Amino acid sequence: MGRFGVAEIFGKAICVMCSKEIAEESMKPNKLLKHMNTPKGVASLTDEGKKRFFKQRFEQLTKWQAFLRQSLTKKQQLELFSYKAAYIVAREKRPYVEGEVVIKPVLESFVEIFEGEIFQKTVRDAITGVALSNNAITRRIESMGKDLREQIYEDFCSSPYTALAIDESTDITSEAQLLVYGKFAYVDVA
Repeated sequence: MGRFGVAEIFGKAICVMCSKEIAEESMKPNKLLKHMNTPKGVASLTDEGKKRFFKQRFEQLTKWQAFLRQSLTKKQQLELFSYKAAYIVAREKRPYVEGEVVIKPVLESFVEIFEGEIFQKTVRDAITGVALSNNAITRRIESMGKDLREQIYEDFCSSPYTALAIDESTDITSEAQLLVYGKFAYVDVA
């Protein structure tokens, strides 16, 4: 963990102050310094105080992450994998059938190659139990979209400053189209 309070936890760069994943393009020193000095109460600490604070938060985060990973049931782990696969398919703008026609066959080939390994049976059981069909991926993406809309709406409603812009126009078929554009100040108090 460096002087900016970013640590690698389970293969991801995590800010130990706010527990959020840091994007790769935000790993530059000037962006990390700006992130560290946003209102979290760390900017006023001495260098030694920051090191102690970062170390303490890092230990808390790793314990919490390990606890969360252990507390999931097998069914919850498979559902989480299905959501992560759906997220990747959506992020890469790939057809939804790729879960079943690409991801699942690749995992099956993986199991064949590592025949006899300790983890082979666990992966094989996971492959047969995970839902990666076109319909499952569609449901997962719709569920994530609904959750994201609810989070944005909640943040919009709780924001101290909001603005709305409304515009009506017609498309090429003379059908009326209404556009509502909302803007709000998001303050993360975590």
